[in-house]
Amino acid sequence: MTTIDMSPSPNALLHCWRIFEADPLRPMLLADTTTFVSAQHFLNAVGNSIVPFLARVGGNPAAIAWLYDIAMVPPKMTPVSAFVAVYVLLDYRTCHLIRQCAEAFLTQVRDYGVKHLWAEARCDNLQSRYALRACGFEKIVMLPSWKRYAGVWQNMELYHLPLGPRGDQ
Repeated sequence: MTTIDMSPSPNALLHCWRIFEADPLRPMLLADTTTFVSAQHFLNAVGNSIVPFLARVGGNPAAIAWLYDIAMVPPKMTPVSAFVAVYVLLDYRTCHLIRQCAEAFLTQVRDYGVKHLWAEARCDNLQSRYALRACGFEKIVMLPSWKRYAGVWQNMELYHLPLGPRGDQ
């Protein structure tokens, strides 16, 4: 069973981030690897510019995800739109578990109040593009030379998923 921890401890986040940093495929799997330069940088942004989530399968960390560039609407500063980044730990990279983590995560994001979820994937990252489409994201546009990785400008695809209250989809 997959559960989502909406307020993971710094130790749990640090554990996942260290696995993330050690993964040689990391630049291929996550669009915004340049956003955070270290685990401490990531932890410093928690609650300030990002909202982290931790997916657990059978109680063990399976994926780390975070919302960023969150658009808030006054007067209650309700989150209405956000970008999402997801990193699935190596032992959990099967279609079944990725989908399971995504479904649990989307339920929590919807409950958090987000109405529009955005994601981006490198054009050469077939696994992420497939996962986004499998979760209901629609490709909006291909952005040529949009992000720079290892000194090379990469083409990115922008995806969108409208989220309504439970039962509206």
